[in-house]
Amino acid sequence: MIYISLDKNKEDWQKALALEKMPWQQLLLPSDLNKYSNEIFKFDGLIPTTIFLNNSGKEITRVTGYDKSSNESYRRIVSENLK
Repeated sequence: MIYISLDKNKEDWQKALALEKMPWQQLLLPSDLNKYSNEIFKFDGLIPTTIFLNNSGKEITRVTGYDKSSNESYRRIVSENLK
């Protein structure tokens, strides 16, 4: 799992990382590439957008937004696609 942020302020992003303590790789898309986020990730502006890929790099599904049921949805998606 990789988290790619489109934050414009690197210091604010780093503060959020320290608070959230997410155990997966965190990357920051350089600000000069933010304008290409739609082309690179087919990003429609909804935050967060979670994209699930298979081991070949093909997109399985994407989920936008987050609520209390998201973790269960993520578990189901991963479980159904593990092979």
